[in-house]
Amino acid sequence: MKIYVDFDNTLCKTVDKNYENSTPILERIAYFNSLKDQGNSITIWTARGSVTGIDYFDLTKKQLLDWG
Repeated sequence: MKIYVDFDNTLCKTVDKNYENSTPILERIAYFNSLKDQGNSITIWTARGSVTGIDYFDLTKKQLLDWG
């Protein structure tokens, strides 16, 4: 199964687009990791920077890796 999940306020708590201070929602991360372990395809998407044009790729990648 293909599953698409938004990043901010789904996998992490983000207040007022303050992405640097986002905090992981560990229970949800564990849930989606278990779905992946069951053979599902997980695609994480985000609209970070879509309005401002700021590139949050490196920050987002680091958060994904740090949070598992």
